[in-house]
Amino acid sequence: FRTRPENNSLIRTADLETEIAFTTTTDNELESAHIYATVLKLENHSGDSYELWTNWEHERLVLPFEIQPGVTIPVGTYDYYSIWTHLVTSGHRTVSIDVTAKLGGFYNGSIADVKSILLWRPLKYFYITLEHRVFKIDLPQGDFEFEINRARFNVNITPTLSWTNYIQQESETHRMTLQSQVRWIITPGNELSVTLNHDWAGDGGSYKSTESDLFARLVWTHRF
Repeated sequence: FRTRPENNSLIRTADLETEIAFTTTTDNELESAHIYATVLKLENHSGDSYELWTNWEHERLVLPFEIQPGVTIPVGTYDYYSIWTHLVTSGHRTVSIDVTAKLGGFYNGSIADVKSILLWRPLKYFYITLEHRVFKIDLPQGDFEFEINRARFNVNITPTLSWTNYIQQESETHRMTLQSQVRWIITPGNELSVTLNHDWAGDGGSYKSTESDLFARLVWTHRF
């Protein structure tokens, strides 16, 4: 359901939404289900939006689920609730943000999941994206948390020549990975790309180079 408030200088749209989904086995027994309901979703005239929603989940485990080494969720039926919030600012700004947070139940425990994205676009052909995500899960079988950090650095030098970079670091394996690629569209259907991949492994608070490779790829299309 969507409404557009008349003569409102702040709010352009307000939405309400509900989604219900069920999964059954071939014997028509309930295996999983979720009910999603938007409590509040607002968007202003600049394209910024804020959303708050709740989620109920049902899941039946017929086999133990090892979610983390040494942490296994036992067989059983689980019902849990969570609340989500999402704030995003319009991408037409030089600096924009996108933040999502989830708090609530998770099987027979609890979860906190927060993802933050910062986008900086000082020029139309150049932008940087920084992303940080942290999970914290508490279960009777054990607690754990991990972080993922990502960065993107992209330059569109011309409509046919671009340079893209992607780097990721995460706390689970203590590894960091870089992919850097230059792509040149010579003519439509014909292009050349050069890609560098590099890996580092965490060691006592620092990172050491473990693997690197460089390769080129040429695509040439001949039309008869």
